[in-house]
Formats: sequence, C-alpha cells, structure tokens
Amino acid sequence: MQVDLKDSGSALPSTLTDVAMFKEQISKTRVVADSQKFLVYSLKNPASLRVLARANNAQGMFKNHKNDVTAAKFVNHKSNVIATASEGEFFVWFITVNESREVETKVYFSLIDTVTVRSFCWFIDSVSATPELLILYGNTAAHLQSSKLISSFGATTPAVPEVALKDYALLFDRQVGPDAAFTAVGAGGLFAFATDAVSVAVSTARHGNAPSFRACDGEALIGLEVLQDKPAVLLAACSSFAALWSIDGEPTKLYKINIGSPIVVALSTLNTVALFSNNKEVFLIDVAAKKLQQHTRHALSFQVPAAPQSVTFNASESSGFVSMCDFGTRLSIHTWKRPFSENAAPAAPTAAPAAAAKTPFVDPAVVSASAMPTTVVANGRRQLAPPQQQFVPVAPPAYIPQQQQQPVQQQPPRVSLSNANLPQVPQDGQIAQVFEQCQAEIAALKAQLDSAVQNTNQILTLVPQMVKRDHSSLVTLSLEAQITELQNAARAGEIGGSSSGAAAGPVGFESQLLATVMDDVANRLVEGLVPGIRDALLSDLEPSLRTAVMSHIKKSQKDVFKNRVDALLKNVTSEFISELEKKQRVDEKQFENYGKEVRRMAEGSMTKLLQQINSLEDQVLAIQNSGILDEVKSLRVEVQALRAAAASGVAQDVAIAPATIIATARAMIDANEPERGLEYVCRMNVPSATIELLEDIGRDETTRDNALQVQNNRLWESILLQLTATTRSTQLHVALQWIKDIVTDHEKSLQVAAVSNAVKSFIQTWKQEKDIDAAVQKELRIVEKLVR
Repeated sequence: MQVDLKDSGSALPSTLTDVAMFKEQISKTRVVADSQKFLVYSLKNPASLRVLARANNAQGMFKNHKNDVTAAKFVNHKSNVIATASEGEFFVWFITVNESREVETKVYFSLIDTVTVRSFCWFIDSVSATPELLILYGNTAAHLQSSKLISSFGATTPAVPEVALKDYALLFDRQVGPDAAFTAVGAGGLFAFATDAVSVAVSTARHGNAPSFRACDGEALIGLEVLQDKPAVLLAACSSFAALWSIDGEPTKLYKINIGSPIVVALSTLNTVALFSNNKEVFLIDVAAKKLQQHTRHALSFQVPAAPQSVTFNASESSGFVSMCDFGTRLSIHTWKRPFSENAAPAAPTAAPAAAAKTPFVDPAVVSASAMPTTVVANGRRQLAPPQQQFVPVAPPAYIPQQQQQPVQQQPPRVSLSNANLPQVPQDGQIAQVFEQCQAEIAALKAQLDSAVQNTNQILTLVPQMVKRDHSSLVTLSLEAQITELQNAARAGEIGGSSSGAAAGPVGFESQLLATVMDDVANRLVEGLVPGIRDALLSDLEPSLRTAVMSHIKKSQKDVFKNRVDALLKNVTSEFISELEKKQRVDEKQFENYGKEVRRMAEGSMTKLLQQINSLEDQVLAIQNSGILDEVKSLRVEVQALRAAAASGVAQDVAIAPATIIATARAMIDANEPERGLEYVCRMNVPSATIELLEDIGRDETTRDNALQVQNNRLWESILLQLTATTRSTQLHVALQWIKDIVTDHEKSLQVAAVSNAVKSFIQTWKQEKDIDAAVQKELRIVEKLVR
C-alpha cells in the first residue's frame, strides 16, 4: 500500500535551540550523540569528542581515539554509557559529573582487534535485560557481549582494558559485503542488518542464516530501523521513498511512503518514524496508527546533512520529540511536541524483582539501598528492564541513570524492547468490532448514569421547597379543620344557651378562648406565609432581575469599551499623523541640508581640481623651460649608443657621466638583475661611480644581500680592483665594508695574485695616513686580518 505525504498540509514550525556555534565549517562529517543529561559531538579535529553536561554546561573531552570518529551512540536516551567507533578502533565508555561539577570520562573497554566497525547499535537482551551490542565489521555481523565486559572490568581498572573479538563476539552465519553499513535490533531477539548496499537480512540468535531481501526495490539504503514488537515492523529507507515491512515470519511489505522530496536521513524512536528531506522538512509518522493516518510535517530552520551520524532523534518525556543536528557552523536541537500522544503505546508493566539480580555496571564498593524496577530505552525505544539494585553514583555510573519505583506484580511479564510490544487494541477484525461494540454500550450506560445523577441532583435541590410547601399546606388544612370544629361547637353552644340562660357563662368563655386561639393562629399563619411568599417572589424575580442587571452591565461595558476604542483610535490616528508630519519635516530638513552639503562639497572639489590643474600646468611649463626634455633626449641617445656598444662588444670612446652610469646600473639592480648592473658599472671602469653605486645599494639590506649572492668571481675581482683605486677618504669607509663582505662571501676572488696584492697595497697605503678616523682604522685592521 502506497502512502503519499507530500500534500499533508502546511509545515508546522519547530523550536530551535543552539548548542554550539563554530567559526568555520569542517570538511569532514561531524559526529553527534545526545541523552537527557549529556551532549557529545566531534570538533575540528575529528578524533576528539567534546562532552557537554546539560545541567550546568560543564565541558569535558574524550581523546582516546587516534583516528577520526565515525559514529557515537548512547545506550538509550536516559543513559550515560556511550560507544564510539573510528577506523581500526572501538571504545565503550561512560560520563559522570564529579563533586566539583566537572565532567569526567572513563573507558570501560576497547577492542584490541584492528577492525573498523562500520555500524553498530545498542539493544537490551530479552533474557538478562542488560545492554548488548550488534556490530558490523569486515564481512561479518556479530553480537558483542558488552555486558560481560563491563561487568568484568567495571570502572576500577586503572588502564584501558583491551579485549579480543574472538572471546566475546557471537558471529552470525551470514556473510555481508563491504558496502553494508546499517544495523538495527528489535524486540524478541530480532536482528536486522544490511548484507550489501541494497539488501537486508533479518535473523535471530538461533537462526543467523536467514536469506536477505531487497527492502527498497533495489535502491541503495540510507537508513534501517526496527519498530514495535507484535507485529515487528522494519523501516528501510532510500533517497526516493521509505518502506515498512512486517518481519514476523516471511518479510511482507506493508507500506511504501513517499514524502514528495528526496530523503536524506531516516530515524525512529518508540513507534514514531522521522523522515528528514532535502527540502528543510521532517515528517513524523506514527507507525501504530491505522493506515499511517497519524503524521505531521515540520519545517526546519536549516538543511539536515545527508549523514545519519550527524543527526539524532529521541522521545523526551517533557518536550515530546528532540533532534540534535549538525548544520556546519552551528549545532542545534529541534523540539517538536508529541502530536499523536493518544496513539502512543501504553507503559510497560512492572516486572517482579529477580531473586538474585546482578548489578555489573556499578562500582562494587558502593552499598546498595533497595531493588527497584528500572525503565530503559534501547536503540531509541523505551523498554522496562528487570529491577536492579540502586546505587549512589560515586565512581562508575550505571547504564540506567534514572529509576522509578513501581508496584510489584506476582508474575513478571516478558521483557520487551518497546512499549508498543505490550497488548494493544487491534485496529481491524472481529475483535476490533467487538471492542467497538463494547465501547458503544459502555458509552450508552455512562450517558444513562449521568442522566440519573443529574435528575437526582435536581430532586435533591427541590426537596426543601417541596417539604416547606407541603408543611404549609398541612398547617393550613389543620387550622381550617380546627376553625370548622370550633364554629360547630360555638353554634351548638348558642342553641343550648337559648334554652337555658345558665349556659351564657360557658359560651362567653369559649368565644374568648376561640378568639385568643384564632389570634395566635392567625399571627403564626401570617408569619409562616410571609417568608414563603417572599421566597416565591424572589425565586421568580431573581432570574429576571439578574438577566436585566447583566444585560445592563454588558451594555454599559460595551459602551465603555466602544468609547475607549474610539478615543484610542482617534488618539492613535492623530498621533500617527502628527508623527508622520514631524518625520516628514525632519526628513525634508535633512534632505535639504544634505543637498547643501553635497553642493558645497562638489564646489570645493571643483575648486581643488582647478587649483591642481593650474599647478600641474605650471609644473609642465617649468619642466619645458628647464631643459629637462633636452637632457632626457640626450640620455636616450646615449643609452642607445651604450646598448649598441654592449651588443657589438666593441668599446666606444663615449664619455658617460658618472650619474648616468649609476642610474643605469641602479635600474638594472632594481629590475632584479644585480649581476648585470654590477657588470655594467665595472665595464665603465669609473671607480667613483662604482663606490657610489655600492654605497647606494648598502642602504637597503635586501638589495645588498641579493647583490652579494651573485656567484661570479671575475665580477668580484673587478669590483675589488676598483674599490682599491679609491683615493677619497670620504669613500674609504664604504670601500672597506664592501671589501670585507666580498672577501667573506667570495673567498676565491682573492686567489688571483693581482687582486690580492692590490688589496694589501691599498690597506698599507691607508694605514700610513694619520688623519683618518679611529673607526676607519679599526675597519682597516679587520680587513687586513681577513686578507692574510
């Protein structure tokens, strides 16, 4: 059955919280992992992991990896035990916060085998309720007994324990290809792993050679998850679509999900599937819902990378669903409220405490307090583990950091990997019809019971009035009967008095007695009737009065509200108009000032430009009148003659000024041709020009060093001969410095006898001079020592 979600309505917003900001984006994939208490992510050096405590933002580091970390996963969302893999390395370690509120990490064990674990996932063993690992390496899928290793080494071993796979790995009788890179574990011991880029095998511990099948119609897998318990459902995703398979027995395809854009990452938690697209969206789908009707689409702030190790997806008890994603220069957490909590699986029943429960994941030095059942989450799915002894987390942490006490049952249920594995209401079939019919009958009985309770409440409300009214009626009837009887008795007394005058005394007494009784009865009757009449009038008038008063109050409130709104709108409109006019005036003033300023600046610039033009015209005129142009023309002719002489190799008797020689040689040296410039000045054979050029070169250390690096002994011999021809004392200091540098860097230049004798004679001649400075004499002695 194909389910199309691309037209599922507008995307809902997501809540985004930044965890870390980075100055630059790393070239390699960033690995992330999260739990309720800790966040783990790789840094610019992919071999280092940073650990961040959510409670106090304390930071720690895990630097045991030598190669780039490729995957990191916690046991569950409540755990502090984590496994990390890199090329040729695999570590299982845990995180704690010490008394100083600092984050500490310690390794439980590592693999001594130099194998690369391409994929792994945690699961809770259905028998021992301990965390185990399904790993994929080489051409093998194996069950790594991590609980035994953690129990054996604990946290008291000072060095990092190294174990061999052959001692603790249970291999599946199924070969996998080198491009298989996905694993998943379900309830009841169902193991799912990729055998190549497109095929998946579902096995159990006893039957590890089940045949593989193409889960996505031959397309390459990008995600693999196992959900629910009965029926067990396998999620296989490719870039085009996601497929849900029933893997109870022969694999059967249930749904083919299309979200309208390519899928980059597919993850799951509990019964919810998260499909991240390349369109900055995520689809949350409730697998337990009938025909996948429960689903939502959320917009993301940034694009999720196409790397499962850079994205997490978990269910949070407080905020619904959380996902930590790497967005290159920032690490953020998306939060989505749980939109279909009514279909969530019921909580797993509490298991009875075992007779001799082992606690291999805690420090044996800590004393246990009580045995409680523990709720854990494995591979992103909630599960109830058998009760364990609760410990104070001093040195090593338990792999389940949070425990909740629940009532103990007489018969412990089978441990499962997911709440969805517990008995649930079927979605179709005869049992579903019977269940719906029972629900309808219960709803009808509930409605009848509510009606009866409502009628009873009304009767109880009317009982006091009915009793009062009946009492008043009975009193009235009794008084009427008494009055009738007294009247009859009085009438009989009058008849008797007419026959006998002796009866006049009793009749007068009875009349007085009757008047006295009637007076009292009348007073009491009035006292009894007045409250009743008052109550009746009040009961009739009170609703009408209340209605009139409430309507008057509402009308008054409406009038007041209308007046206030009118006044507010009037004030707002007037204030808006006044502010607009004020701003318009300010803007006009600013624009006017700006125009004036621009005009003033333009006029100033034009004046300066005219002045500069006039100045340049004056300079050009001065240059034309100074005769420089004629000199330049003569210099060009002279240069052409020199170039022709240099090209022909014939010396011409051309009188060249020393300044011209120096300028020409200097130009060659500035053109990064020091050797050519020095040869030119030597060829001119003008010692004063040579010394002036060397003095000019010596002012710049870089130019001086470049000139001294010329490897031409004949050139340096010629320069030494011209330096020894110096006759001016003002140039003696420069000549001595260059002689010293040339002799130091080019010793072979003194191997010619003529040059060596000329230098020695030069030194002896100047040593005999008495009017030279002491610094020059010192330079002479230094050069004399070098020449020896």
